[in-house]
Amino acid sequence: MVAQRLTELSAACTLDKDQLTPKQLRETVEKVLGSDTYRAGIEKIEESFQAAGGTEKALKVIDQFIQAKNRLNYESVFF
Repeated sequence: MVAQRLTELSAACTLDKDQLTPKQLRETVEKVLGSDTYRAGIEKIEESFQAAGGTEKALKVIDQFIQAKNRLNYESVFF
């Protein structure tokens, strides 16, 4: 699902792992690294991450989620 969304945003390519060959992987990596379209897609995603608060905000939200989940697990075991 994440790969599909990144592809929609022109930030990545999806590959079929069951049919992937070394040649196809190499060609796809070269295509992505040399493409202004992919670079622009990645930059748009980076801008949206920064607008949402960046890495610090993401870490804080993830930590709050983990703490809340741990509290729920603790309460369900002991109460």
